[in-house]
Amino acid sequence: MIVALGMALIVIQYVIQAFKIPTSSMEDSLLVNDMLLGLKFVYGAKVLPFTYLKLPGITSPKPDDVVIFRFPGPDAKDYIKRCVAGPGDTLAVREKELYVNGKNVPMPPQGKHVSPHLTPPGDPRDNFGPVRVPRKGDVIAPSDLRLRDFFFAASIVHQENPRAKLRIDLQLYIDGEYRNSDYPLRVLPYSLRFGDLNDDINHNSIKWLETEWYTVEQILERIRQENPQSTCEIKQFLYMNEQPVKTYELKYDCYFMMGDNRDNSRDSRYWGYLNKNFVKARAFILYFSYEDTIFRALANPVAGIRWSRLGS
Repeated sequence: MIVALGMALIVIQYVIQAFKIPTSSMEDSLLVNDMLLGLKFVYGAKVLPFTYLKLPGITSPKPDDVVIFRFPGPDAKDYIKRCVAGPGDTLAVREKELYVNGKNVPMPPQGKHVSPHLTPPGDPRDNFGPVRVPRKGDVIAPSDLRLRDFFFAASIVHQENPRAKLRIDLQLYIDGEYRNSDYPLRVLPYSLRFGDLNDDINHNSIKWLETEWYTVEQILERIRQENPQSTCEIKQFLYMNEQPVKTYELKYDCYFMMGDNRDNSRDSRYWGYLNKNFVKARAFILYFSYEDTIFRALANPVAGIRWSRLGS
């Protein structure tokens, strides 16, 4: 029993692991309650649990790979999305159409749009970019980036230094005057002052969730509308272990991830690039799938189990 348990732990740590699909973001390629195996050794498994040092992989994620990874936001859950662009690629979304390096990339065979309508301005789902996906060795200067790219850069630094304490500092200026302390902002459903938006980005914090780049851009636009004769700007700063990050050289390649259910997927269009440090496995094979709850499926296996999906 000890040998069997030890072998199982080794296999789970280094070779293969089971995952379950909890949401509809990859429909119709992957359905809710699909259960699949992911190959960990392909991209390089962690040397030990609870560490970030990895063994060499056979390959790196490629466009069209379906990749399992640790979500780089405050809830450290496993996510699964499709890689649509790799390091050095230039990507844009124009009226729901994806373009990589200037070429239109067709929707995956079972991907879909659930709505023909475009999202409101400011929502990045249907119109996004162009952006260049960072690669190993790139040097970024966070304070010099536009607001969206600053948040993306902060996420990358966090993914490459997950145990470090990162802090963002957003400073509001109106006609050159510092206005953090006295200019009220409303970030629904919370009422905050601008100074309260600064927070540690690698902690489970509602403030980090509410201050995504597009939200802050909308806030800045509202301030400009309220001060039409003034010059309004935000200056941003990134700190790691309370030291300012003026420039940062990337240690790993990055990737752009999107769900196949393009209108219902919270992916790289919102939270930025996926760093290779957070990649876990490549999706391999479906071993089970069911329609409703597992109890109903087992009670009525003819109707409850999706037999046609098993083994695909």
